[in-house]
Amino acid sequence: MTEKTAAQPQSPLDALGAGVEESLHPALQWIVANIKLIVGVVAALLLLVGSLAAYKAVSQSRLADRRAELTALLAEADPAARAEALAAFAAKAPETLRPTAQLELAASLSAAGRHEEAAAAWAAMDAAHLGAVPGFGQAAELSRAGKHAEAQAVLEGMRQSLPKAYQMLLLERLAYEAEQAGDTNAAIAAWEALLAENQGGSSAFITAKIKDLRAAQPAS
Repeated sequence: MTEKTAAQPQSPLDALGAGVEESLHPALQWIVANIKLIVGVVAALLLLVGSLAAYKAVSQSRLADRRAELTALLAEADPAARAEALAAFAAKAPETLRPTAQLELAASLSAAGRHEEAAAAWAAMDAAHLGAVPGFGQAAELSRAGKHAEAQAVLEGMRQSLPKAYQMLLLERLAYEAEQAGDTNAAIAAWEALLAENQGGSSAFITAKIKDLRAAQPAS
């Protein structure tokens, strides 16, 4: 005598599919026929959204921790010790905190009298985020280190791409660095360019400066 296999109970989704009327709209028939796939996709999407939300929460918590760490480092009174700690922090800092860490590192190195290292810190910064600031900072630190020719070269390199709003500041710094480097011709050229940019402003000082520099040049 053949034993009858007990009928397997239908899942709610199978029962839904079995009860589909042929008269249903084709689109509805497709939805019912593929209900398992649709439910699976929706479940996967919900899982993905939940995972992303959890990742975001963890990331925000970690960022808050790193921000608190940076704040604690900035409380260090000794600029040399602060610079060492900031250098280590900046090397592994989150992208959102890295510019702040780099700026503070350059300032700490300068305060510690390590101007060439401060210039290198400025040079390592991302100009795309900070604009002309790193170039001016690098030139200033090189000047403080007595490296006037190098400061002049940095400013010359910035000149072509610098927005017009910064041109007068650059020309004034360039004229000073060139004069300190002994490049009188470049200093005069910078003062003359500054005089041309200084339309409507006080030009007496610039004119006198150009006159003095020319007078100091050896007779040809």
